Amino acid sequence: MGCENDWLVNIPSGVECSFGLIFAHGAGAGKGHDFMETVAQALCNAGIAVIRFNFPYMDTIKITGKRRPPDKMDVLINCFKDNLTAAETVYPSIAWSLAGKSLGGRVATHLLADSDATINSVTKQKRSAICFGYPFHPPQKPETLRVENLNAIDNELLILQGTRDIFGTSEEVKNYSLNANVNIIWLEDGDHDLQPRKRSGYTFEQHLVEMVNRAHEFLNRSEP
Repeated sequence: MGCENDWLVNIPSGVECSFGLIFAHGAGAGKGHDFMETVAQALCNAGIAVIRFNFPYMDTIKITGKRRPPDKMDVLINCFKDNLTAAETVYPSIAWSLAGKSLGGRVATHLLADSDATINSVTKQKRSAICFGYPFHPPQKPETLRVENLNAIDNELLILQGTRDIFGTSEEVKNYSLNANVNIIWLEDGDHDLQPRKRSGYTFEQHLVEMVNRAHEFLNRSEP
């Protein structure tokens, strides 16, 4: 499904890179979206390799110019898995973890339940994942929770979430029963794109620094 021929790759230059992220996009925008580009470059500047790819439906949208819903979950998982396998082949010295924006993060957590993807091929430890804005529930449907997949895995998971994210605010999520391996970092006044309002006194640039620092710490502690 495309794999390395269609990747957007950010590899740190001039430094030894030991870990990286396979970074999947959200439901409404592809691998080249401004959020994906900004976060990928910031992670790369911090010494983290990043590979971005499109799910099949997003490539179809690019070709046809017509919007369409995301593929079914099994298709998304298989696509993510194919790109992970390809990354480990092309860059075998890098310990690849999973990452995703919204839908991409949700797919990443499902992939962690796949026996072929559970163990990192470099560290030989359980593979970890990072979610940038996790969709705990659809907007305005707080009763439709998407947490069973989070509690079904025992891999380490980092979720970077805005406190006013309409897919799961801090007030909502604090009432959920989540496994101890689910680590949530709250970004004050952030929306689903981790953007704070100007009147909050916070900026996206501040949140970006926090996201990158937390991601670096999270990945670094997973090294052998």
